[in-house]
Amino acid sequence: MHLVKKCFSGFTKRNPHTKKVMELKTQLKSYQELSSTAYTLGEVEAYKAVQSLYKETYMELLAISFCENLYSLLPHILCIWLLSFIFSEIIIGSYRIGILLWYPAAIILYKATLKLIRAVLVKNRTI
Repeated sequence: MHLVKKCFSGFTKRNPHTKKVMELKTQLKSYQELSSTAYTLGEVEAYKAVQSLYKETYMELLAISFCENLYSLLPHILCIWLLSFIFSEIIIGSYRIGILLWYPAAIILYKATLKLIRAVLVKNRTI
């Protein structure tokens, strides 16, 4: 398990899009401030120009956010693909449960358990 975690940790820690997303968000805030200033001053042309820049930056942010989220899903997609060769279905009683159902349930259970353990450890340290 440690080897698998070590291999997949590189996918989630080194996301190349995170820095660009933060830059675009700061640009959007500055465009929003410029837009509100132009609106209060009554500068129609400046307002339209800033709004067009805002829209272009927002569309770029949407595209990069999509890539960023896809990049974070890549380890799970690879894990499902590899596990599908070994455990395509789990049979519980007379029910067959496919990997697309049991893998997300297992991940949610794993994350919830880690969160609970961390909360207990933090609580024990503060006492």
